[in-house]
Amino acid sequence: MPEKWSGHINETNYNTVLGVLLQSRLPGWEVRSQAARTVSARGRGSREPDVLAVAPDRAAVAVEAKYLKGNPKLVNHQARQQVGRTWEGGTDINSAVAVLYPDRLARSTGDYAEALESVDDLRFASWRPGPRGGGGKRRAGSLPRVG
Repeated sequence: MPEKWSGHINETNYNTVLGVLLQSRLPGWEVRSQAARTVSARGRGSREPDVLAVAPDRAAVAVEAKYLKGNPKLVNHQARQQVGRTWEGGTDINSAVAVLYPDRLARSTGDYAEALESVDDLRFASWRPGPRGGGGKRRAGSLPRVG
């Protein structure tokens, strides 16, 4: 049974599906989901990213996600906070992505993977460290539908 939040499907369900979809599209990468409790923090703070994608011999990418009406400023802040952290196994996070799910997903019924794959209006912002490791560069936009 999916988790419910104020009568809606909790975004944790979609974060888990996002992790599974990313794993299928990133062969050779290890994708871990907060919901699966496979990510644990070390270093600056202990907030786990919603999804962590790690390529062999590379720094990781953290993903934070919320519904659009949830709190876009919070998800952006959470994503920025992940950059520069070190995770279990010594994995450094050198970039992060904030994803805003369309609110209609909160009312979706049926297959969550199908619902997420059919979305053509995901919004996102990404961060990576700026010069000398500070600041950070941001890119924002909408993701086109895949497939």
